[in-house]
Order: sequence, then structure tokens, then C-alpha cells
Amino acid sequence: MNELVEFTFLPNIDHPEVKSLFEAGLKIFKVHQGHAEHMVEQLNGR
Repeated sequence: MNELVEFTFLPNIDHPEVKSLFEAGLKIFKVHQGHAEHMVEQLNGR
């Protein structure tokens, strides 16, 4: 989903406020993804 937003949606959004919201959301989701990946590593004993 992050790649879809980053490489498809964001380049095609012309409205600055909407684009800003998508950019902020993308940052939040990337942090969330990193945390989720870390949790999976912990559960797998890595």
C-alpha cells in the first residue's frame, strides 16, 4: 500500500492540502510498518 501511495497517488495529486495529508499519512504508515517488521523479527527470534 505504501508504494501505491508513494509512487502512484502522490505524483498525481495536484491539490496541495490533499497531497500534504497523503504525505503525512505515508510517513505514519512507514513508521507503523517498521514497528510491525520489528515485532515479527522479535517473534521469530531474530
